[in-house]
Amino acid sequence: MSTTSPELAAPNPVKAGDSFPEGVEFSYVPYTPENESITSCGRPQKYLASKEFSDKKVVLFAVPGAFTPGCSVKHLPGFIEHLSEIKAKGVDIIVVIAFNDAWVMSAWAKANSIKEEIHKSLDVITLFHKASSPASLRAQTLLKQISAHASETATEDQATDHAAQDKLQRTEFELNVTEDPPTRDQLRTILEYAGPEPGRAGQIVEGAVDEADALNKLKENPDRFQRPVIVDWNNGRAVFGDKESEIMKMISQLPKETNSV
Repeated sequence: MSTTSPELAAPNPVKAGDSFPEGVEFSYVPYTPENESITSCGRPQKYLASKEFSDKKVVLFAVPGAFTPGCSVKHLPGFIEHLSEIKAKGVDIIVVIAFNDAWVMSAWAKANSIKEEIHKSLDVITLFHKASSPASLRAQTLLKQISAHASETATEDQATDHAAQDKLQRTEFELNVTEDPPTRDQLRTILEYAGPEPGRAGQIVEGAVDEADALNKLKENPDRFQRPVIVDWNNGRAVFGDKESEIMKMISQLPKETNSV
């Protein structure tokens, strides 16, 4: 069962048996042992409902608001109580939405002991790319190769003797390649992932000495942003440049399994 916050409303009413509309997404915070506490925030992720619901049988219901008396006492408990019965009818995903942010919905889920059942979509890896850069092209080629292997069904006869490669083949992720520079908020996040290592800001934005300088220089000239930069938004990691070993390490550290309904 997923608890999500709507980002984009469906353009037309959806009734039982309909295919889900395209272009609909929600935001949610996936459960992890690290954010088990109800006061732990976690990192919101995009839930691409149109993609996640494709070719699946889904129960989708909406409530006025998390933690409200009616919703907490009457609406949600029935679905939790009868979860196994609903799944026995061939339902793949059960989703509740409300007009609350992802953090409130996450806390409401944990308050109702909905933890491991929360669905986790694929981790998103973004490559900030420059087509004219040989290093960026090498990084793009490597990421596409890893992504292609990851999407294949891993079987015993397909497995190689190389343990690290086997792990990568079983680690699925969504690759997002963009030639746009990062937004100010994205750059702040990337700098946070980079850590306080001296000279790191200048490695990310040419000539920058610290975060404030990097933000100013990016605003003045977006081309100062040094590509390639590869970012794992969900797990708080970034790789600067095209070092194969660092890219492989990032991908190998992605969660190998996802929680599903």
